[in-house]
Amino acid sequence: MHRRQRTPRRTNAELYPVTSTAHESVVTCTPAGCSGVPTRPSSRQLAWCTMNEPRDEPPRSVGDPKEIFLQQLSYYRATLLAKLDGLSPEQLTSSIVPSGWTPLGLLRHLVFVERRWMQWGFEAEQMPDPRGDEDPNGTGWIVMPEDTVASLSARLAAIAARTESAARNAELTDRAKLGGRFSTDPPTLGWIFAHLLQEYARHVGHLDVVRELIDGSVGE
Repeated sequence: MHRRQRTPRRTNAELYPVTSTAHESVVTCTPAGCSGVPTRPSSRQLAWCTMNEPRDEPPRSVGDPKEIFLQQLSYYRATLLAKLDGLSPEQLTSSIVPSGWTPLGLLRHLVFVERRWMQWGFEAEQMPDPRGDEDPNGTGWIVMPEDTVASLSARLAAIAARTESAARNAELTDRAKLGGRFSTDPPTLGWIFAHLLQEYARHVGHLDVVRELIDGSVGE
């Protein structure tokens, strides 16, 4: 089993340079799409962590439940992007599992998942393509020709910022607005956050296994 050489452990503040109390950040280094060649973008994006760089969970001292949700979501987003680090264009867009999903398709799926639950769901924003990650024929997650790791991670960062903004102006007990995803019995913000965390954790776990099968890389 191949293990990449470990670099010295850095703190969360170094791994996720913060612009608020949650771990959303201005990116320091990100791969350019499917080429896997690092670039230095000027726009706000998620912090990029590589596969061989240990990442700690947010501090155990965090006591506010909303802050715990926000920081854990940020941790899982960063881990998701780290699992894609170093994959070739072919590896990103090829499937090695019977269900047919690809690593890039999984990233696109999670972009739409958070968008569905927060913008379309909690905020009831009208949008023409809330299920734009799903194949109309019901055969899985689609990837558009223009999709790259860079473009999708930028979209994820924008959605993460929207999620944090909505959370700052609401309580965990507040229920989602009607008229978007929900027409009756809307969930609370706390329920949505718990659901998003299990979505990220489950799919990052899927990517854990696929990454190990692709090149033997393992780790957090």
